[in-house]
Amino acid sequence: MDVIAQRNDVDPASFGVVGYNLGAYVALSERKPTKRIHALILDSIYDQPAQMVKVEVSRPAWAVFPFMARAAGVEL
Repeated sequence: MDVIAQRNDVDPASFGVVGYNLGAYVALSERKPTKRIHALILDSIYDQPAQMVKVEVSRPAWAVFPFMARAAGVEL
């Protein structure tokens, strides 16, 4: 959000953010601490990033890497 606030075409005290998927999670999580985000457009947001990883690695393209689905369930 600091990088966005430094742009010449943005009011550093008040701006909106668009986020998709993990970007939506980040935008929402930054909303409260900064107080300068006054509008959010969020699409396909997950409650936690781990949920996104589990969904993504369960797709057929990852079937050739069976360890990925198991690893996605491991929390650090």
